[in-house]
Amino acid sequence: MAVTNCNIDMESLISDQNRSIATLAITTLLKTGNESSVECLMKQITNFMSDIADEFKIIVVEAMRSLCLKFPLKNCFLLCFSCVL
Repeated sequence: MAVTNCNIDMESLISDQNRSIATLAITTLLKTGNESSVECLMKQITNFMSDIADEFKIIVVEAMRSLCLKFPLKNCFLLCFSCVL
């Protein structure tokens, strides 16, 4: 419950101009999010992935992998794959 309140504030940082801050926000949300927030977050990440450098993409993909392992029944692998492309 304590993390949920922080995640709401963290969502606004996804669109931060500083890509380091935005990447940190996304990876934090991926690692602390719940199953119901996965699809919405993946939609936001799709646009983000095209705007960042490869080193940031690697960090986000690793966080997505963790999320997929956390929620294996969510078809997360398909969602993650579409975000990376």
